[in-house]
Amino acid sequence: MSLVSVVIPTRNRAHLLQYSLQSALGQDLDGLEVVVSDNDSTDGTPDVVAGLRDSRCRHVRTPRFLGMTESWEFALSNATGEMLTVLCDDAALCPDFARVAREAMIESGTRCATVAVGSYYHSTMYMERLRNRLRLPDATGEVRVMESRQSMGILFRLGYVPEAPVVVNCLFHREVYDAVVARLGRFVVSFSPDYAAGMALMAFVDRYVHIDGVHRLSGQGREARPFLDAFGVRTGERDSLREMMGDGAGEVFRHVPLQTLVSANGVADNILAVQAAAPERFEGLALDLEEYFVLIYTQLLSYGGAGGDLRGPMEEYERVLAAQEESLRRRVLGRNAANRARVCPGPAVRFLKGVARGLVAWCPPLEAGIRRAWGQDPGWRTIDGGKAGFGDIWEAARWVRANAGVAPRRSLA
Repeated sequence: MSLVSVVIPTRNRAHLLQYSLQSALGQDLDGLEVVVSDNDSTDGTPDVVAGLRDSRCRHVRTPRFLGMTESWEFALSNATGEMLTVLCDDAALCPDFARVAREAMIESGTRCATVAVGSYYHSTMYMERLRNRLRLPDATGEVRVMESRQSMGILFRLGYVPEAPVVVNCLFHREVYDAVVARLGRFVVSFSPDYAAGMALMAFVDRYVHIDGVHRLSGQGREARPFLDAFGVRTGERDSLREMMGDGAGEVFRHVPLQTLVSANGVADNILAVQAAAPERFEGLALDLEEYFVLIYTQLLSYGGAGGDLRGPMEEYERVLAAQEESLRRRVLGRNAANRARVCPGPAVRFLKGVARGLVAWCPPLEAGIRRAWGQDPGWRTIDGGKAGFGDIWEAARWVRANAGVAPRRSLA
C-alpha cells in the first residue's frame, strides 16, 4: 500500500493534464502513488502519462464515457494509498501539499486535513486580461482544528466555509473513505463530486484540521463552465454540462425545489443528497429556505449580467416561490429587491467599476485598496505570471511554494 494516493480523474484535457501530473509527481514526500483515471478520452491522454516514464504513475481507463460522479467514483476505487486526495486535471499541488497535510493530520489526531487554495487562470481563459495570472488569498499560516458539525450547520444555511473539505482541497484517510462507502454504498452520492464527497467526509469525521496556507491551486479556463453553458453564455452549448452529468443531463437536481442550473442550487442539492443517504448523521439540520431562494435569485442576476437567457429560470423561480409560505415569500422578495439594486447597478456605478477593473489590470497592487473601497474582502492579491516568471499552473505552484507560501506557525487549537 502506498502512503499517499493522488487521484486525477480526466477526460480529453491532455493539454492541461501534463501540468497537474507534474505537480502530483513533484511532491516532496516518499511513498507516493499517482492514479490517472482516463474517462474514455479521445485525445493524447495516454501518451501524456506514458511520456513521463515514472513508475509511481498508473493509467487506468473507464470502460466507456461516464458522467463526472461515476468517473470520480471509478477513479477513487483504483487508489491504494493509506491517505487519498483528488486533483482535478486543470489544477496543481504545491510541492509540499501532501507532506504538510499528512503532518497536520498526525499532529492533530484527525483523519482529514484541508488547505487554502489559490486560483490560476490558464491561457484558455475567456477574458484575456486574466490569462496567466494567479490569485492568492492572504494566509496566516495558522493550523486549527475545526468541528465538522459547526461547519455543516453553516453550509445548511448556504454560508461560506473556506476551511471545509470539498475533496479537492484536502487529504483524507482511507478509513474515512471506507466508512463512507460502507454506509452509503459509494463515496459520491450526487452529481457534483467535490461538494458531495466533502459533505460526506464531514458527516463521518467529528473534526478536521485546516492549514491556512496556500498549498494547492485550482485552474480556471474555458474547459469547465457547465453552468454558463447551460444559460447559453459565451458558447451557447451544453457540452460541458454533459461532461459533468453524463447522458442524464436532462434531470440534474433531485432534492431541492428548483431545477435552475446555478452553482448554489448544486451545492444545496449535494448537501441534501448526502443527508438523505445518511440522515442519522445530520440530525437537527435543515436547509435554510430563505437563504436558498435569495442566493439562487442573486446568482440568476449574475448570469443574466453575463448575457445568459433567464426567461425560463425566472419563470420557474417565481412559480415555485409563489407556492411557499407567505412570510417566507415576503422576506425573500424584500431581500431580492435589495440584491437586485446591488447586482444590477446604474450606469454611473457600472462606469466606476469599469475604471476600477482597468486600474487593477494596469497596477495589480491597487486591488486590495479598491476592494476595500467597494466594501469587499481585501484578502486576495493578484500576481502577473509574466512579471513573476511563471507561464503555467505547475510553475505557478512552485512559485507559490518559493515566494508566497506561508509555513504553518501557530499551535493547534
